[in-house]
Amino acid sequence: MFIIESMDDDHPTYTRLMLASAVLKKIATPSAVGELLGVDNPSQMLENWRSRGVPLARMNQISRSVGCNPLWLEDGVGDMVFGPAFTETVVSINRRLQTMEAPQIYKVSKMIDLLDGAGQNDDDGNHGHEGGKRPITN
Repeated sequence: MFIIESMDDDHPTYTRLMLASAVLKKIATPSAVGELLGVDNPSQMLENWRSRGVPLARMNQISRSVGCNPLWLEDGVGDMVFGPAFTETVVSINRRLQTMEAPQIYKVSKMIDLLDGAGQNDDDGNHGHEGGKRPITN
């Protein structure tokens, strides 16, 4: 289990993002992390996150890109990465989804939105997603 404190005046979520990027992706510079995350103007964005923290609305997306536990990234509690039990659960859920019809999948998607915090506003006033709409991903 990793529990770390922020360095100097860095926001704790920024510190954990940089640690996870270094450990899991072998990336050590803010500009490289910005490139990994595909953000525009990575130097400015990461400098903002350094002082204000990683935006809660982007926490899940960022944790997926880096490969870390979003709860650890947000709060610093728990394991940096999920263990085998979590991976087995995800595989089981994925298999179940493959047997569902479209209306059932839509209902599951709505439940995930609620759990994912899609209704929370991000820094731009959107509801957790660019343009205020949840992206469709595979």
